[in-house]
Amino acid sequence: MLEVKRVSKLYSEQAGIKDISFTLEKGNIVALIGPNGSGKTTLLNILAGVLESDSGEVFIDGEKNVDICVRRNIGYLPDKLIINPQTRVIDLLNVISDYKFNGDYKTQIERYIDLYCINDCINKKFGDLSMGLQKKVGIIIAFMGTPKLIILDEPTNGMDTHGILQLKNSILEAKGNGSTIIISSHILDFVNAITEQSYFLKNMELNTVVNNNENLENVYRKLYLESENVM
Repeated sequence: MLEVKRVSKLYSEQAGIKDISFTLEKGNIVALIGPNGSGKTTLLNILAGVLESDSGEVFIDGEKNVDICVRRNIGYLPDKLIINPQTRVIDLLNVISDYKFNGDYKTQIERYIDLYCINDCINKKFGDLSMGLQKKVGIIIAFMGTPKLIILDEPTNGMDTHGILQLKNSILEAKGNGSTIIISSHILDFVNAITEQSYFLKNMELNTVVNNNENLENVYRKLYLESENVM
């Protein structure tokens, strides 16, 4: 279970997030939606434990997400991957696996390499890969070890059709294994096809929660486009 309790992070009077609270059960898949600058990445960074909030707390199965043992159970794909460009892909996967696993992990690495068709680039330096291949490596890192919480920030950016379809499979597989999954994406069709609920951020707050049997485009228009036109 993921519990977010009154989390705030303010950069100015009009930038950041304030008083965000929600609870997700194991196996839930939800989307985080909002225009650029609405606070999505700030919230995701706090949930992942890589950014400290000004106030509030985040718990995973009752334990604070900033604890090192808990962070091993968080898989995070940031929108922009910060990885040493000189690191070979296979070395990167081995290091991350060693951090997440106590036992044998090579079988899982080999499986993900095959699933995402990156066999030809595992001995290349990360910085020599295309944007799409870098994204696939980042996705593999996020899913490795069957984390309790998986956070995906714009996971389809730069991805080909095969990669997007495999990403959907990985998300559903992780759900079946009990992972809680949060996806931030501007691609509403992708979100609608894979998630159960969507959380909309507006004015730094969690403004609206809708089930994904609703038309997300209509909700987005009413929240952001029509309100701007009225103003």
